[in-house]
Parts: sequence; structure tokens; C-alpha cells
Amino acid sequence: MKILKIIDILLLTTLFLIVISCSSKDPVVATVCDSEIHLSQFQKRYENFLLSTGVKDNLSARLGVLNNMINEILLYNYDVNTNIFDDPEYKKEQAWNKRAAVLAYLKDQEIFAKINVTDKELRQAYYRAHVSIAARHLFASTKEEADNLYQLLMAGASFNQLAKQVFTDTTLKNNGGYLGYFSWGDMDPAFENAAFSLKVGEISKPVKTAEGYSIIKVEDRKEIPLMTEDDFQKRKKNLERSIKISKKLPYERAYIAKIFDSNLLKFNNDGLKVLLPMVEAPRQSLLESTKELNIVSATYKEHKYTVLDLLNKLKIIPKYHLLKINSLRKLKIAIKGILISDILYDIAIQKGYDRVPVVKDIYHSMKMITFLKYKMDDIARSTYYPDSAISDYYKKNISVFSKPRKMEVREIIVNSKSLAENIYKWLSKGEDFGKLARKYSIRKWSAENNGIINLSPINDFGMLKDTLWNSKIGSLVGPLNIKGVYGIFRVLRKQDSRPIPLENIKNQVLKRMQQDLKTRTVSDYLKVLRNRNNVEIYYKNLRFVKS
Repeated sequence: MKILKIIDILLLTTLFLIVISCSSKDPVVATVCDSEIHLSQFQKRYENFLLSTGVKDNLSARLGVLNNMINEILLYNYDVNTNIFDDPEYKKEQAWNKRAAVLAYLKDQEIFAKINVTDKELRQAYYRAHVSIAARHLFASTKEEADNLYQLLMAGASFNQLAKQVFTDTTLKNNGGYLGYFSWGDMDPAFENAAFSLKVGEISKPVKTAEGYSIIKVEDRKEIPLMTEDDFQKRKKNLERSIKISKKLPYERAYIAKIFDSNLLKFNNDGLKVLLPMVEAPRQSLLESTKELNIVSATYKEHKYTVLDLLNKLKIIPKYHLLKINSLRKLKIAIKGILISDILYDIAIQKGYDRVPVVKDIYHSMKMITFLKYKMDDIARSTYYPDSAISDYYKKNISVFSKPRKMEVREIIVNSKSLAENIYKWLSKGEDFGKLARKYSIRKWSAENNGIINLSPINDFGMLKDTLWNSKIGSLVGPLNIKGVYGIFRVLRKQDSRPIPLENIKNQVLKRMQQDLKTRTVSDYLKVLRNRNNVEIYYKNLRFVKS
């Protein structure tokens, strides 16, 4: 049988793998050397797989999940993993997983379990699940921008006009923000509530969503008439679960607001500027700068946190999260998050949630996912490829290993369309580009360079890249509307993509090759591992699985 991708299947299953002790009423479905997989273990894993993927029960799916359980046991218990288990970052991630399992259970018990759903909400959800709404919207990242868009709409501007200014997505930009038809559960809950409350043709005021603000116009509404009390009762449980999930975020925010007052958290930017470059640095190299480490960088209520205090708190965060902290804004968010999680963790420990069996089961599943991630990378890195294979891979993917196309461009950016048109006329008559850029352009860093943007990768020019690249060198381009401002451009120089010599990037090519071929490499590795160990599947016992 074809071996399924281990990581993909694991991530699709939920984290509730419950290990039940062996008994005569719990038949064995597979043995891996001295280890046994019992029907009860497989049943729970398989149920979660079906629930998560929507796959219908069949023998192939049963064997796929069972083979993944076998592969996990082989890789964890019957292979050499010393370099993984000794890896400090691996240990850090597993400690983080243990903490995350406790916090997940706390939120489930203190927030999710206490969310109430009324019969009215259930019936409203059932009705909305049988209604399709067609709508268009305009998006803004701030309330101020959204209010401005709403005022323009009320003054007579159209969705088609404004969509060209607010969207970078080509489809939404050109279709007036049209989203097509959707029904209950397809969109952001706040967006949906607003849309379902509107009549056809009505326009909402700015609606706060998880991403920003939307102004919504309902274009059409279709009702599916197949609604019965019997059908409602059958779907009631799933509807309740979906409503609880949609309520979870606001309930979580309300719970956190009770235990943590964000208004009392104050930051000292001078201290944070010292902390930011230290976030990824080894602590030993920092101990010499004692004065800087003692700068108070944050206060909450009566607590004062120095650079060193915060560094010690942040060091428990896995590297893949730390790499995202690359600005003072993100550092503040991380500090606030870790302070809140400390309070939540203390509450969980006081309630004894760390000792609950299901928490241990959640952690076990999280631990295995992390182990398999490291194991897959370890197998990929340790696989040997001859120079000829590396060279062939390089040639087949030459576009990946090439320097990007580049352009040198002159620009003048202004707020007024009429001014942009006048500047274009002046330039057409021979006026000096640099002089006009210095006088009128609102982008100061390019204006100070006579409007010149030095040779830069084409992607740096964003939505203008194709227009500029396809223009003739020396010709004027514009005025172009760029999200409400206007630009006039002249391309000075173009540089085509150039392959980077293999000898300069051989290690980079090898790493990418190892990652691209990881699935096949791991599959081959598992075949060898299975041949070295005794694996047996008891197909007759798989018949007892409940679908």
C-alpha cells in the first residue's frame, strides 16, 4: 500500500489520542516489534480523522490511519533519535507544547464550556444556513479609513470606483468588491451578522471584523425552501457547536479582560530597543551589559520588568515564534501575550488542570507532531545526493536559483490628480524630472534622490511592476492612480533575470532539494525501517471499527 504523508494526516486529526490499557475486550489491530496498537486506540484516532477530513469510512482510509500510527511507533521507539532528543530547541518546543496543552484545557473549561446558545440562536443559524446572500464590500484597515469610504459612498461614489483604490487583489479591484454568494458559516461572524441584517440594495456602516473594517452592500438573497422541524433537530448539535466556535473569540477576550487590564500595562521604548536585538541572542553573551539589562522596560500594576526579566520570559518561546518578533510593535504584543499566558497558566495549575488525564493525552499528540516535524527534517538532511543529482535539480529549477529582474526608475508621487496631469505635461515639454521631483513629490526619500529609485528587484514595485517593466526605457508612464495618490514614472534601466552559478549556492540548492524531495525520501526511509522490524496488521480486527 502507498504510504500516506505522515505530517499531513496527523495535522488533520484532532489532538485527542487516548491510550487505553490492554484487555481481552480490546483486540490488537497491529503489532510493531514489542508494541501493540489496540482497537480502542485506533478507534479514537480514526473517528477524529473522519471528523476532521470529511472522508467516508472505507478500508483504504482505515489502513492509511493505521499505517501512520505504525510509522510513528517505528520512528519514535525503534530508530536512532539521540540528536533530536538532545536538541535544545526541540526540548524548548516540547516544554511549550506541555504549557499549551494546559492552557488549551483551561480555555475549554473556563470559556468554551460556559458559552450558552439559545434556541432562538439555533433557529436563526438553521435559517441562515438555508439562505444564500450575494454581496460586495469595501475593506479598510482602520476605522478612520472606513468612515471616509462610507462618506464617499453616501456622497455618490460607487463600489466600482472605490474598489479600485482599496483592493490590491485583481479580482476584487475590477469587480467592485463583489464576493459572490455565501451562507452561514462561510464568512467572519461579524461580517455575516451585518450582511444577514441588510435588505437587498442596502449598504452597511463600517463593520469591525477580525481583519479590519468592511462596508457591505447586499446584492441578492436566495432561500432554500427545504426547512423542516425534523431536519432542524437532526442538525441541532452541529449548529450549536458551530455557534459556540463563532462565539469563542469574544468570550475569550471578555475572560482575559477580567484577569488582565491592558490599560495598566506600560512600556518604556528605550528599554524595548535594548531588548529587541537580544530576543534571539544567547543569554550568556548578554550578561556583560548589566546596566542595560537592568533598564525597566515594562510595568504592570505593581510589577516592574527589566530587560533581563522580559528576556527570561521570552526565552521559553520556540524559535519559529521568536523569528516573527522583528519590530517594537510585535515585541509589545509578545510581551503582553506572555504576561497574560503566565496568569492563565497559574490559574490552570491552581485548578489542577495540569494533572487531568485528557491534558496528558493532548500533550502526547502535540509531542508526537513536534517529534515527527523534527524527524522528517532530520531524515531529509541526512539523505545523501551525488553532485550529478544536485546539478540536475538546479537545471530543472533554474528560475528559482536566478537573480530577479531589476529596474531603475524615476518617480514623482503627488496627492492631486490635476497636479499629476500638469507635471506630466511639463515633463513632456522637457522640464527637469529631478527638479520637479524635489519640489512636488511626497515620497521624500526618492525626492531627495531626484526621484530616482536605484536598481531594485521588480517585486519591490508591487502592483506597478508589470506596467513599468513593459514600458519603453525613457518614456513617461502615468499619471497612475495608486490607492488615492498619483504617480508619474520613467524607467531608466532594466536588468533581466540572471542565473546564479551553481558553485556559489550549492548548499542552498541542496537544502531546497532535500525539502522538495522530503516526502519521497521519508517514504523510502520508512520502507527500509519496516523491513528491519517486525510489523503485523490484524485485518480481521479492523472489521470491529465503528464508522
